[in-house]
Amino acid sequence: MHAKRLTAQQALELWKKFYEAYGPEQMKASYGEEDPPTKIKENRRVWAFSDNDTVIGWGSSQIDLNDAEDNEAYLFVGVFPEHQGKGFHMAILNWMAAKAKRDGAKWASMAVLKSNTAHYQRTLKHAENGPWVFAGEFWYPYPGESYFLLPLNDEAKALARPPVAARP
Repeated sequence: MHAKRLTAQQALELWKKFYEAYGPEQMKASYGEEDPPTKIKENRRVWAFSDNDTVIGWGSSQIDLNDAEDNEAYLFVGVFPEHQGKGFHMAILNWMAAKAKRDGAKWASMAVLKSNTAHYQRTLKHAENGPWVFAGEFWYPYPGESYFLLPLNDEAKALARPPVAARP
């Protein structure tokens, strides 16, 4: 799998194709938006992920690299329908987290909308046994979302989980 950093124009075009592939109902359930974005948020970088010149999906990270206090990279990932169920979501997410760590982030985070039920259940299950930590839920605005963190350095790992002997 190959990653290519996109310009704002390229990212918006890719997101438009992504939204067309899924349709407004699924986009509302998955990302909270019925329409593709029309601008890139400040400090957000976007990559396209491809295999043999076929775009599989995209990943984006939002972290202010000019702010020494900003130590959390907010990660967003999307995989085109024809490539679902092949492990690409986790591969892209892992690549994005490694990139965030190289950029100096202590944490990577992602939010999963509760309306995206299948993905929500998979992510909860993955957090039980994997390196991602379930960090809480937001119930407003409806339908709410769950928040997950991935500690990227030893300091963050120590904060994320108590020592095994201290766990109930």
